[in-house]
Amino acid sequence: MIIKKGGIMKKLIVLISLLLFIPNIGFAKAYKGYVAHYWTAFAIEKDEGNGGPSYYKHYVTKAFNNKSDCIYYTQRITETPEMEKRYPIYGTVYQVWFMGCDKRW
Repeated sequence: MIIKKGGIMKKLIVLISLLLFIPNIGFAKAYKGYVAHYWTAFAIEKDEGNGGPSYYKHYVTKAFNNKSDCIYYTQRITETPEMEKRYPIYGTVYQVWFMGCDKRW
């Protein structure tokens, strides 16, 4: 039985590449837009809205491949009268909500 060194190295490189890149592609999440309650995020939880899904953070958009598209879309839909009534962006620190996008949903 003759084993070629070049063939084994090529297979090894392909195997290592697959092991490194496929999990990242398969488990990567896209960005989703959210609104988060300001007072809860900053004063109570003290995570500034950077935590994962929680009772004060509501995901309101579909998934996007990049953050800039997500922010643009989320800002547009959260500035409608219906959304501003539900999640006010003006008022006291106890009333206001802020928007953002992340992959922590």
